[in-house]
Amino acid sequence: MEPNLKPGFGAGLHCPSEAHVHPVKAALSFVRAARRTGASIAAGIAANSIAHEGGRILSVETTAGRIEPRFVVSATGWTAEWVARTTAPRFPPCGPVSGQLIASGPLPPLLKGSVVGKFIVLQLPSGEIVTGGNLLESESTTPDPILSARFAEAARELIPKLHDVAFPRAWCGRRPATLDGLPIIDRAPGFENLFLAAGHYRNGVLLAPATGKLLSEWILSGTQPESWPRSPPVARS
Repeated sequence: MEPNLKPGFGAGLHCPSEAHVHPVKAALSFVRAARRTGASIAAGIAANSIAHEGGRILSVETTAGRIEPRFVVSATGWTAEWVARTTAPRFPPCGPVSGQLIASGPLPPLLKGSVVGKFIVLQLPSGEIVTGGNLLESESTTPDPILSARFAEAARELIPKLHDVAFPRAWCGRRPATLDGLPIIDRAPGFENLFLAAGHYRNGVLLAPATGKLLSEWILSGTQPESWPRSPPVARS
């Protein structure tokens, strides 16, 4: 199935139903779909603070000025300090977990799907080999060259044809993580029109459609959807 893997494996696990999504292309697709329905999207603007009274958000101060929304959904992950400052100490803690990837230049087809040895290795439709993936509690987005070398070495060991291939690109992203690793999808305690969608950790892109659907149903109907999980609250310290 993957003839370019090194020989000698004693066993393997095939997951034919699994796939991967390109997060940037997926996000742009959501943007286009939202705009077709009349949504307005303002990029590069930060929310700084909120004014509230009687359990309702009255306005949000942003770097582009003040807005007065009917509802606010905080979906900014670990960067939600602007909400936490207002709702603390009731706002659940959420912190960044850094992850790093590296990529080669475009190559002829080497892989038919994603493979996992020490790290995941996949080939984009444009030919680049992408590998890596680590977990580090950090706000840093500066790639670690030692970690990049470790990713490259593992990929070359798994796929011998990568022996002389360079990996010139390296980048880091930050994942928002809660204390228990589960996302927060709920109305903010003490508020009528403030909702939280944060802490999705490594599954933000994958869970985004379901999160948006559930929250939109709740906001439009005024009632928590019947499909909402009914587990008891988890105490956080």
